[in-house]
Amino acid sequence: VNQVPAWLDRHSQRSTVSMRYGVRNNKARSAIKQRVQAANTAEKVKAELLTPEVEALITGFHTNPHTVGPRLLRKVRGRAAQFGVEVPSGWGVYAKPVKVRAAGTDPYGTKVKTLGLQL
Repeated sequence: VNQVPAWLDRHSQRSTVSMRYGVRNNKARSAIKQRVQAANTAEKVKAELLTPEVEALITGFHTNPHTVGPRLLRKVRGRAAQFGVEVPSGWGVYAKPVKVRAAGTDPYGTKVKTLGLQL
C-alpha cells in the first residue's frame, strides 16, 4: 500500500496557522471571529461586539483597504444586521489623517514661483 508521508499530505497541515495574514492579524481575526460567533442575541451584540476594544482592534488594521480591518468590520456589521442592531455611523472606520501643506507649495514640496501679478 502506498502511503503518503505526513509531511507531504496537504490535509495534515490544516492545524497550522495560515500565512495569508501575519501572526498578529491571525490572533485578532480569531479573537473577533470568536466574539462574533458568541454574540447570538441582540443584547450580546451590543455588549460584546460594539465595544471600544473591538473598535480599536478593527481600526488598527485599516491602513490598507485590502487588509484585515475592513473584513472584520464587515463581519461585525453583518452580525449586527442579522439581529437588527444599528451600528453607529463611523464606528470602526479608520480616519485617514489629512496632510496639511503650506500655502504656495505643490504636493511634491517644491515651492511654486509667483509671477508678481496682483489680482
